[in-house]
Amino acid sequence: MLDAIKKHLKENNLEEKVCFKGKLCSNICSSGPTISINGVVYKEVRFNTAITHIENALKQQQ
Repeated sequence: MLDAIKKHLKENNLEEKVCFKGKLCSNICSSGPTISINGVVYKEVRFNTAITHIENALKQQQ
């Protein structure tokens, strides 16, 4: 999923707007995959929901 998200960010010219990096499970492995956006942790995320969360966070910053 990491590579798919990176590809999406690149294809949509979002690389400069998003600091994206992989990380170990942060003591919540059973809830994974997880993403953290602006301090909010989203659990059991799939590609489409990850993209939705990223896009919503970008909209809120505008």
